[in-house]
Amino acid sequence: MLETSIGMLFTERPRPMGLRGDRGLWEEMGRKLASFPLPQTRDELSAILTDAYQTATGQSIDDPNVVVIERFNRGGMSGGMISPKFWLERGIPTVLDRYDALRTPATPPREQE
Repeated sequence: MLETSIGMLFTERPRPMGLRGDRGLWEEMGRKLASFPLPQTRDELSAILTDAYQTATGQSIDDPNVVVIERFNRGGMSGGMISPKFWLERGIPTVLDRYDALRTPATPPREQE
């Protein structure tokens, strides 16, 4: 496996994104986690991601209320709004799936008989 950082798992945004502020949070988390090496386990990564979410938003990811973060406001009706539902159901699972894909060795192609 290539040596990589957690931030590299944020290279491509999931589509669709949640609310307008989720894109800014996605980009910020990718930048802030760029210096963090991949942890040994999926559970460790999940804990790092939920901690990063709480640090960035000031709110637990388990709080279902939308949070408004002005630094992510780029205009629009949901400007600056962060959806914890998006992060629980799509954002964090996307990063964890990418981690799993990096950690799982590729299966070599079967030889023709």
